[in-house]
Amino acid sequence: MDLDLTKADVAKLPAEQQETIARIALDRGRMERETLERASGYPGQAWVPLVLFVGGPFVAGQISRIAETPHTMTLMGTMIMVLILVGVHYQWGTNRRMDAMLLLIKEQSRELERMKGVRAPGAE
Repeated sequence: MDLDLTKADVAKLPAEQQETIARIALDRGRMERETLERASGYPGQAWVPLVLFVGGPFVAGQISRIAETPHTMTLMGTMIMVLILVGVHYQWGTNRRMDAMLLLIKEQSRELERMKGVRAPGAE
C-alpha cells in the first residue's frame, strides 16, 4: 500500500488517522531495516565454519578412541561430514541473503515506478 500524502495532507487528517499513518510508516521502515540486515549477512556466517573445522578433528579423535577404529578413517569421514555441513550452511545463508536482496530490488522498483507516475507490474 503506497500512501502519496504530503505533510500538509497528513496535518489535515484527524489524530487517529495520523497515528495510523505513522504506524504504517514505522512498520515499513522496520521491515526495510530487517530486510537490509538479512541481505548483509546471516547468523553464524563466520563462527559456524570455524567451530565445525576446529571441532571436527576433535570429534573424530573421540570417536576413533571410543569405537576403536583407525584414526585416519574416522578423521576422513568426519572431515567429509564437516565439509558437507559447511556447504549446506553457506547455501542456506546465500539463499536467505538472495531472497532479501530480491525483496529490496522489488521494493526499489515499485518506488521508482511510483516516482515516475507509472504503476508497477503486480502492484495493486
